Amino acid sequence: MKMLQGSCVLNLSDKTIIFSVGRCGSTTLGMLLSHLGYQCLFEPFKLKDVHDIKQAAEILDNSGNFSCYKTLYYQAEEEVYKELLQRSGKIIYLKRKNELQGGISRAIVNQTNSWHQHPDKCPELNLSIINHHIKECRKSDRLMEQFPEAMVVHYETLMGCNHLRKRLEVLGEICSFLGVSLVEDERISMLLSPALRVNPEEVYSKIPNIKQIEQRFGSPYLADFPLFL
Repeated sequence: MKMLQGSCVLNLSDKTIIFSVGRCGSTTLGMLLSHLGYQCLFEPFKLKDVHDIKQAAEILDNSGNFSCYKTLYYQAEEEVYKELLQRSGKIIYLKRKNELQGGISRAIVNQTNSWHQHPDKCPELNLSIINHHIKECRKSDRLMEQFPEAMVVHYETLMGCNHLRKRLEVLGEICSFLGVSLVEDERISMLLSPALRVNPEEVYSKIPNIKQIEQRFGSPYLADFPLFL
């Protein structure tokens, strides 16, 4: 057992933390692992304004018995995550190579409340939401530089490619990292189905101010973007 601030006790040595900035497929990964018997608790800090490690420890202590916790960068203070990550048994860092596409996706869901599928009509997107998301990606990357033992998984390889077999290969690597047996079945194939993939061109064609977004951040079809934010 490890003593943390405020004399609270929290043992995470046998737990995995799935850490992400959001819009990176972390919910799907948690569902996949739970289906395989590696039970995942989804976003335990959501809407709880977590500012210190003692509060985080109390939430996790009262959450039940789970193998891993899936959480997002903005749901707790960075110092809280630093402490939790230091004490976790294993870490999976789920991120996008293409930060701008993640920012656009976040702006769409924030403005439409459509979290798991993009709406037929898209409003003019708030550039500040996109900008904020990209900044969070950079901050999250800097935090994770302190944890080289973490397994880095990119959305583009787990959820973005068009071949089910390649997606299954990535899931297999994750399972090997965690010591989980991957048994392919209908549920696994459905969750990883390329048919569920959103077509970026179709989505961006519905964004009224896509040209403004490109002028501000560059093309969403490229992996690298201007550093001015």
